Amino acid sequence: MRNFHRFCLVLGIFAAGLHVSAHTAEARIEAIKGKRYRLTKQHGPWMIMVATIYEPPVERRAQGMTPQ
Repeated sequence: MRNFHRFCLVLGIFAAGLHVSAHTAEARIEAIKGKRYRLTKQHGPWMIMVATIYEPPVERRAQGMTPQ
């Protein structure tokens, strides 16, 4: 669990840095809920995926459904 907290701290610092550097680009980024955005080669060779991992509610727990 300690490594997970360390990872979250590093990820948070990295995200804050991205936020500061992307602040000027905000005005030209379109983000419409429900709209599909296709990724092409013009978007670059990599992307960052962010996910939230949590314990499922008791009624939805099943074998294998854990954050670990």
